[in-house]
Amino acid sequence: MADPREPRRPEPSPAPGSMRSSLILGKRGSPVQQRLVRAIVLSALLLLGVLYWLVRDLGLDPDDLLNYAATSLMVVGIMVVLGVFGAGLLWLIRRLRR
Repeated sequence: MADPREPRRPEPSPAPGSMRSSLILGKRGSPVQQRLVRAIVLSALLLLGVLYWLVRDLGLDPDDLLNYAATSLMVVGIMVVLGVFGAGLLWLIRRLRR
């Protein structure tokens, strides 16, 4: 056991950007990630507002609008999955070439 009269050495600070530093310092990602999350949330809220306006003011059928929104989200999701798959494939090809 350490002598209580001996000054304590400070613990080494975690590396910047590491998971431990983000948990200790309360950070939730880089500013770019924070802006991206904020943009996604605001876009989703805007979509809900537009759907509400279309139903209320133009008298459109809510079920049809929700089906259109679900279809467009599926198309966007498929494009995201294809993009991630393509990026992973490029990463794998580069890794195998080394």
